[in-house]
Amino acid sequence: MNVCLYLFQNFTIHHWINRGADRKKLILGMPLYGQAFTLDKASEHGLNAPARQKGAAGEFTRAAGFLAYYEICHNIKQNGYTVVKDPEGRMGPYAYKDRQWVGYDDKAMIKYKSEYVRKMGLGGGMVWALDLDDFNNRCGDGKHPLLNQIKDVLKPKIGEYPGIVDGSGLGVRNEGIQSNNRYLV
Repeated sequence: MNVCLYLFQNFTIHHWINRGADRKKLILGMPLYGQAFTLDKASEHGLNAPARQKGAAGEFTRAAGFLAYYEICHNIKQNGYTVVKDPEGRMGPYAYKDRQWVGYDDKAMIKYKSEYVRKMGLGGGMVWALDLDDFNNRCGDGKHPLLNQIKDVLKPKIGEYPGIVDGSGLGVRNEGIQSNNRYLV
């Protein structure tokens, strides 16, 4: 179980559903960017490490504290950033080098969130923003690796994605969902 996502994402989705929201009108957001910080000390890079400044601006995004996925994966593959993943899959990874730190969603976390959309019978997924994915294959994982991960999970018709019972996250199996509907991304 992904505890962090369960505590925040799952709680929030169930909160809205329990208050009467139609689950088919709920859309789950997935970031194609990371939040970056400058650590107080390079030796302290774990979760909750002190960081009182925004991270360095990206080469292309040029915004302190904000990196596009293609900037993050480039930093990992070309600039020596170290990736730390939670062994239990409770959250997306973070990467660091010296005092620079960035938390982000990788392909595995995007797949997890997309599968959550199916399990919960939600209306679909959305991203911020299309141009933040690796659209030029800068990192060697193909063009648009995160968007393609979302598409691979959400494109199949209801009941056709392997290993997922659509709507099973609510204890309801396909109730109220037309069999010819597709999830919109």
